[in-house]
This record gives sequence, structure tokens and C-alpha cells, in this order.
Amino acid sequence: MSAFEVISLIINGALLVATAVATAIAWGKANEARAERGKAEDAANRALAAQEGAADALARSAEAHEALVAEATRRPPWTGPRHVRGEIRAVTNTSGRRVTVSAAPTKPEGTENYLTLMQPLPCTLEPGEEFQYAALTRAFGAPTGMTLVWSFDGDSEENTTYVPF
Repeated sequence: MSAFEVISLIINGALLVATAVATAIAWGKANEARAERGKAEDAANRALAAQEGAADALARSAEAHEALVAEATRRPPWTGPRHVRGEIRAVTNTSGRRVTVSAAPTKPEGTENYLTLMQPLPCTLEPGEEFQYAALTRAFGAPTGMTLVWSFDGDSEENTTYVPF
């Protein structure tokens, strides 16, 4: 065997070893990439599950909010009347919202002289505040009640509530 053949054999052997090492390194990197891809897929699945959980929680929160709004709208807007002192009575805004009282006509009509309102109309009442009035109910031809004409703050729809004396 000549020196040229020996050198060629050594070079080919070195290339074989280098190729084997490169193949082993590439195989190791591919396995690492597969493992990392699996971890990434697991993380993506966990993120998706967390997102679905958050969406469910948001839906439950919206349902609870709707239930509270429904409860607030079922609440009677006024309670009373209650005796304050003398002939003064009061009804309380229990609607949970600010209201504006725009009128308070008496029943029967024509008996408004027997009624004195303690607040000038229109008046705005916060939740829990009272609308006070004095009614002479013992006189002949006295009113039997009044109708509060009111609306929620920011709402153009007028509501009426009859208040007996």
C-alpha cells in the first residue's frame, strides 16, 4: 500500500468519524427539539384550558350581574308612607337608584289644597332619601292619596306610584 493510499484511508476514516459525530449531534438536537415541542404543546394546552376557565368565570359573572340588575328592578321603588310628625308623612326611595319626582297630584282631583309638599318639584332623591309631605286627611273632601310621577335619573320614561294617605 502506498503512502497516498494510507493518507487517503486516514482522511476517509476521519471523514467517517466526523460524519458519525455530526449525525449523532443532529439526532440529539432533533430529540431535544421534539421534547421542547411537546413542552410547548403542553403549555399551549394549559393556556387554552386557563382561557376557557376565564371565559366560564366571565360568563358566570355576567349572569350574576344580570341577576343583581333583575333584583334591583324587582325591588319596590317606594316604601311607606310612614309618619314623621304631626301631619307630615314620608315615602322612601327604595329603588336603589336616583329618582326625580316631577309631580304629585292628589286623588280625587281638586283636593291639592289639602296637600303641602316639603320639597319643591321637580326634586331629585338619592336611594334611601325620603319624599315628605303634609296632608290634611281629616277634613271633609280631603284627598285619599296622591300619585307620585317620577323617573329614574337619566331615563325619560315616567313612572307613577299611588301613595294612600
